[in-house]
Amino acid sequence: MIDELDVSEDVKEALWKVYFVCSSDNVNIKKAVKDVFIISPLCKELEKITKCYERIIISKGVYPMRGSRTYLELAFPVSGKDADYKAFFSSPKLAAGTQNKYSGVFVISFELWKSSRDLMRDAAFDELIKYIDETKKDGISFVFHCTPEFKEPDLLKAELEKHLNLITLVHTYPDIERATEFVVKRLAKAGFMLDKPAKKEIKCILNEKIDFKSGGYRGYDTLEKLVSNLLFELVFTAGRKSEDNYFHIGKKDILKIAPSISVPNEEKTDDIHRKKAGFI
Repeated sequence: MIDELDVSEDVKEALWKVYFVCSSDNVNIKKAVKDVFIISPLCKELEKITKCYERIIISKGVYPMRGSRTYLELAFPVSGKDADYKAFFSSPKLAAGTQNKYSGVFVISFELWKSSRDLMRDAAFDELIKYIDETKKDGISFVFHCTPEFKEPDLLKAELEKHLNLITLVHTYPDIERATEFVVKRLAKAGFMLDKPAKKEIKCILNEKIDFKSGGYRGYDTLEKLVSNLLFELVFTAGRKSEDNYFHIGKKDILKIAPSISVPNEEKTDDIHRKKAGFI
């Protein structure tokens, strides 16, 4: 799972460290595994990273498991009513089902909050710290998530580290170089091998079609759509496969299909995708 993630090598390296600690036959070493503090946009890769962490924790038997639910992801409420916070803190018990206590990975996202200072001044944060202190020895691994827009994340991490041992992961959307590499690899996986001039034209398409600094760029989600559009057009221009079982694509092939390639602007217009507090 780690090697298949579309993330930076730093993130993969951190997950491999978690894996090797969890793989130890020494119980004391297993207990040294860290909880996670992750800074990432809201994207598919975020969930893949957290679920990869969960699979490592569970498959390596870091602590005894109770019940069948081992992954819980919630957004910490902001300016919520008492019922919102009650739903949040009761969700682990609901996830535990017939068991007395939840055990597994608990992902807590601060995606609804703007800054560490606002969060830490709120009385609900004190309740969260109290909950962490009361449950951290019960078989729960915590993952705390902030978006890149979240101000002063180091303040929040420093406060959380008074109660837990954290490893920091930073996932960012790929820049033009990483995006080009991703697209070329995806095309090769589908049987389309690009020569060097064709790869340069792919980079030109990315520069032309995508504003990497805009809110409409959704990282690998956007790139996957671009790859689908490229494949749709290449099928009609590639000709026959060579003896190596690949379609060999040159600069002229890419130039021919470039006008037909479009990429959607995925700028968010509302908060419909945000996870509600208490949702399991």
